[in-house]
Amino acid sequence: MERSTETVRIVKLGLNNYGTWSKRVKFILRSKNLWAAVSPDAEGVKTRSSSSDTSDKSNGALGLIGLLVEDHLPREVDGFKQVPWS
Repeated sequence: MERSTETVRIVKLGLNNYGTWSKRVKFILRSKNLWAAVSPDAEGVKTRSSSSDTSDKSNGALGLIGLLVEDHLPREVDGFKQVPWS
């Protein structure tokens, strides 16, 4: 399967934009099949996957979320080995 090279730009998470940011990040994670790592009980998300697949998706989601947070904000996601809310 060929990987998409399209670029999506959103404003990074700052002090006053969580509502808009979270909705856009959700769509990005869904488009990359990473939403299950954040919300495994979400409607329309396959729940059966191998532990390595789950780990890969969790790492992918954390990496993407970490890149979408302003540099001056704490980077709590940096220390997680998997998405902590799943």
